[in-house]
Amino acid sequence: MMFREMRRKKQALDRTEIDRILHYGTNGVLALSGDKEYPYAVPISYVQDGDVLYFHCARSGHKLDLIRQNPKASFCVVDQDQIVPEKYTTYFRSVILFGTVRELTDDGEKHAAIEALALRYHPTDTPEGRTAAIDQEIANYEKELRQVYSLKSRLTEELDGLDPDDRHYLRQKNDLDEHIYRLYDKIEAAENQLIEARAKKVSIEADKITSDNIYKVLIYFDRLYAVMNPLERRQLVESLISEVHVYEKRQPNGQWLKSIKFKLPIIREDMELSLDSEEHIETVALLTK
Repeated sequence: MMFREMRRKKQALDRTEIDRILHYGTNGVLALSGDKEYPYAVPISYVQDGDVLYFHCARSGHKLDLIRQNPKASFCVVDQDQIVPEKYTTYFRSVILFGTVRELTDDGEKHAAIEALALRYHPTDTPEGRTAAIDQEIANYEKELRQVYSLKSRLTEELDGLDPDDRHYLRQKNDLDEHIYRLYDKIEAAENQLIEARAKKVSIEADKITSDNIYKVLIYFDRLYAVMNPLERRQLVESLISEVHVYEKRQPNGQWLKSIKFKLPIIREDMELSLDSEEHIETVALLTK
């Protein structure tokens, strides 16, 4: 789709500069078609992956409702905002993107997007560190839910204990009903946040290959590999293998693969399996019970 060209074409940025701004930018403004035809613009964090931008949001809310109604959007990242007092102007450098927004539903794609966002804003973090942070987040949401449910229980008991003969009974009942109704909104929001946090934890833990689960991964490797999508297969192989060496030319026996260097958490150092028959003799055996 063609969009309106810039009036001052000399100020247009090339693709290299656009990618630089998007790469180093930490936030941008997402503009959507809002309720009653009013534009809705909201600042968000993002990460760039080629021609795609990923951003994260709650499972429900204004932004997601608008995206589902109309996925067309624009996104603006400001790189420079230099005020020039003597000229009564400001020198801007920015990027404005146009495209459509879609909600990720594929688990592999969601996992990759979350991982990219995590590395973008905390590049030195580890899966263990992210898991600890999410555990705290989950604990906070669970605590919030317990408090809201406790308050709802007290208000319900108070409602049940009202005296119908009291001349203010209807007012008291309406006030309590309204208060309890608002609590349901808080419960729904907290439950959605809790579900989202638990989903993030599952996604991170799925990427961790540790001594606790490596045996299951290896034993059921063929079954796991068969049901994985291409991205998940690549991530699994990268978790198990650090280096692969091949011959420059195909060997007389038809062999290309020379050696594989594994990185398994069940051994202290990386293990290298050489397929070069001049140096090692490898035997593969099938053990049955």
